[in-house]
Amino acid sequence: MANYQPLQKNAGNTLTINQPSIYFHPKTISMRDFRKLEIWKRSILFAQTIHQVTCTLPGHERYALAVQMNRAVVSLASNIAEGCGRHTKPDLIRFIHISIGSAFELETQIEICYLNGYIQTATHRNLISDVQEIQKMMRAFVGVVNGS
Repeated sequence: MANYQPLQKNAGNTLTINQPSIYFHPKTISMRDFRKLEIWKRSILFAQTIHQVTCTLPGHERYALAVQMNRAVVSLASNIAEGCGRHTKPDLIRFIHISIGSAFELETQIEICYLNGYIQTATHRNLISDVQEIQKMMRAFVGVVNGS
């Protein structure tokens, strides 16, 4: 994973990350259109990246740390989608908050990987940067939904 680059540089992915339009305007996109949300797209791409990282972890972490990391990162996009499938703003916000919690859980697990020497400094720095950006996007998304 030494060659890992932040998501913005992953040119081969089929999903696009269009910055800075990372949020939707509640009056122009239905809450059911989660696939149009940049935070959902970014979370999906990050899940792919984390899966690649966990495949490189030592065998004794395969059923421990690797599983926890994969579950946490899958939770990011899954809870965004589930929240969008709900019919009320409070439900959507509740599921986004669950995603935020999963993002902080994942950030901790990335730190554990780094402290145990499972990932290199550059990979650690890029993963932390990406997960923190996703956290910011989610918090801002909650603000947009609250303001609509």
